[in-house]
Formats: sequence, C-alpha cells, structure tokens
Amino acid sequence: MSEAVLVAPKFDSATEYSYGWSREAKALLEEKSYEVIDIGGGPVSRAEVENALRQNPGVLYVHFDHGSDSAHWGSQTEAVVDLNNVKLLSGREVYCMNCLSAKKLGVEAYKNGALAYWGYVETFTFSTEAIEEFGEFAVSGLKFRLQGETWMQSLQHAKDLAKALGQKLVEAGKYIASVILQGDADALVCYTPDNPPESKCIFRKTAIRIFGPKTGWKLPSPFETVKLVYKRQPKSFCFLVFLIVSLAMLHMFSVWQLDLLCVDPMWRAGWSHPNGRLADDPWECWVWHTSCGEAYNTLLFLNFASFYGTVIVFVILLYSMISQIKRKS
Repeated sequence: MSEAVLVAPKFDSATEYSYGWSREAKALLEEKSYEVIDIGGGPVSRAEVENALRQNPGVLYVHFDHGSDSAHWGSQTEAVVDLNNVKLLSGREVYCMNCLSAKKLGVEAYKNGALAYWGYVETFTFSTEAIEEFGEFAVSGLKFRLQGETWMQSLQHAKDLAKALGQKLVEAGKYIASVILQGDADALVCYTPDNPPESKCIFRKTAIRIFGPKTGWKLPSPFETVKLVYKRQPKSFCFLVFLIVSLAMLHMFSVWQLDLLCVDPMWRAGWSHPNGRLADDPWECWVWHTSCGEAYNTLLFLNFASFYGTVIVFVILLYSMISQIKRKS
C-alpha cells in the first residue's frame, strides 16, 4: 500500500477553506488505496511534520494552506518546512496548494533531489463567490496524477481546467473570480528532472547550458556563496575583502606613478638628458620626495608585491568560500 503525508493546518479564515479542499485531496488518495498520514485540523508544529517525513522517506508529501517563498507554514508563527530542512523533501514527490513556495523552496527542493515539486510562484488567491471552482482547481493536479498521468501532463490538464472553469465563471457573471483563477493557473509550476526551474541569473543560465540542469542547478552562484561566507564568518570575510581592495588600489597607484615616471624620458626628453640618466633627478608625489631612481625601484616593487598579494588573498578567500560550500552540502 502506498503512503502519503498530508499536512493541512487550520488556524485562520483562509485555512478554513483550504482545509476543506484538503479533505477532498485525502479522499482522492484513499480512493487509490493510499494510507494517509493526516496532520492538521489546527495549528501544526514543525516537529510533527519533520518526524512524519523522517519516518516515511520517499512517500508523497502534500501541503495545503499558507506558504511563503521559502517555507510551508503550520501556524502563524512556525514553518514546518523551510530552507533549513528542505532536504526532507529529497527523493519524494511534493504537491503544494499554498502561496509562493515554488519560488525559492521549490527550487531548493529540486536541487536537493525532490522527484517533483508542484506549487505556485505567486500568491494563490481565491474568491468566496466561487469556492467550488477554486477547490476543484486546487486538487486537480493531484487528481490527474493519481489517475496515472505524468506530472507534466497533470500540469497541462490543470491549466486547461482553469481555462474551462474561468469560462464557466464568466458565463455566470463572476468576472473577477474568473480573472483571479486564471492568475492562479499562470503562477502554477511543476519542477521535475525533465522540467527544471528557470533562472534569471546569468551565471545559473550559463552553468545549466554548459553542464545541464542537474549539475548546473547544484553549482552555487558566486552571489549565493558570498552571502553564505559573510553570514558564517563576517569578520574574516570583511577583512579579506578589505585586503583585496587595498592591494588592488595600491597596484593601480603604482602603475599610475610608474607611467608618470616614464612618460618624460620616453616621450619628451628622450635619452639625451644632460646628466646622461634620470636616476638622480628629484621626484615628488604628494608628500613623497625622492629621486627618480628610488621612485622607480619602489614603485616597481609595489607593483609586483600588490599584484601577487591580491592573488594570494583572493585564493585564501576562494578557499574559505569552497570550505563553506562543502559544509553546507
């Protein structure tokens, strides 16, 4: 017998409706001989959901009610699944009727090996004048999937159903409800190994194109890695960045001054200077007073030292970033 973990908290007016829809989902599962681990009917704790998922690896996970871009909520104050325990969704199919969770959490679930993630990238909105139609749409994907369709076939049929229900609402004079329902359908996505999330990040797009979606999505972007290192080692990160910026500025300064030092004998006085050479001529740079020869030696040393110093500090920072990535994984 197949199993499913159904999480459907009820703690405000919106969840009163979505909890009712979850009862329809439960009935659909039981019709297909699923043993449903039903957690809900009131506020749900994180521990309840984590225990159920750990004790039942690989089974279908269904969440109804409130969501955000990075969490499934069990009450007004506690997330039951978020970015910190998203690995619990690895190796299982996930069906969500909640707001926004496919935007970030769904992507992380995909990256962590979820077999499918059904959810919304925008807020799921409904109208009380068409509760029956919204409820039918809310459970339609699960219904199609249980009938033996693939997730992508279920997605297409759910969107087709939304159009049909929207037309029905228009004919009934419920124009606003029709527009809202179509908006929900537009926000509906399903991530699978054959249908990975899309990304606006240039790095991510390039990585996916080169390595394919499976590997490309697992590679952390530079921005994500920098945020991770800064979060875990803020003082060390800031110090290393300060060193890199300082050494880079010193390098540019030395190049600039070397250019000023060499421009006169190269383009103006040439090599016919009365002294035969410029090494003993005076050189001034703000408060620095020396000879041209000493200035040349010092600037050349600073040029090479700052360049290699920047490279060394950058390698140290890169090593720190790689270490944090390994710790995260």
